[in-house]
Amino acid sequence: MIDNKNKPFEFEWDKPDAFRIEKYCSTGYRTHLHRNTEIYGVVDGTSHAVINDREYDLTNGQILTVSSLQFHSYTVSKGTIVFYILLGETFIQNFNAVYPNRSLPEFLDNPQKNYPILQLVNELSPKSTDFDTFEKTGYSNILFHHIVSQYGTQPAVESTDKRFVFQKIIQYIYDNYAEDLSLEQISQRFNYAPRTIGHMFNKYLNIDIRNFINNIRVEKVNIMKNDPAYRNEPIINLALACGFNSISSYYRACQKIATPPRIIQQ
Repeated sequence: MIDNKNKPFEFEWDKPDAFRIEKYCSTGYRTHLHRNTEIYGVVDGTSHAVINDREYDLTNGQILTVSSLQFHSYTVSKGTIVFYILLGETFIQNFNAVYPNRSLPEFLDNPQKNYPILQLVNELSPKSTDFDTFEKTGYSNILFHHIVSQYGTQPAVESTDKRFVFQKIIQYIYDNYAEDLSLEQISQRFNYAPRTIGHMFNKYLNIDIRNFINNIRVEKVNIMKNDPAYRNEPIINLALACGFNSISSYYRACQKIATPPRIIQQ
């Protein structure tokens, strides 16, 4: 069972300081990706998960870690209770600082070893997103501790398939959203034809690359608006700083976000 509300790319949660934890009765999730690292597990029931081309069957107490910008989807049996934890890049940097060029193991298959994580989920899920910065940092590090102490780490491996190239393109856009980005410029950067890159965005995210770039810029403007350092800054200055060339282009992008694109049938 799959929820038709699922989105291919989760802009609204994809923030550097994201820390979100939920436990719920799932109907599954379509293929999607985000920059946040995700910890996904089954509390009660069964789930079939796909991360890129790797497939896993999860039962009670088993957990997956999904690294940034990996395509993943879940199908579940009726009544399955699952949880997920989204960790923004701010907190992943703590792991990377301790374990450079390493990553979390993907399949945490031992329910007994995972018990401390499930306890933490039961304790924290009622708060969902209601955590201050110190709590987010502390709980993230506790999660890393539970995983690494039981399973260790693994080498960070880069794929060479087209989806990995697409993931690198998304990362490039995030890192350079304030610049004058265009399909042609990105195509030259990654040595792909503009038509090919445009097709990637339509295939994987069902969105035009220009709209994707502007969605990220809008999200960055929103982050600045909520930052006390920019409280008195005119909105046009924030929009220009985030890559828009005029206030009208910013408002047009906001209107398009208010009308989300049709979801791809996977």
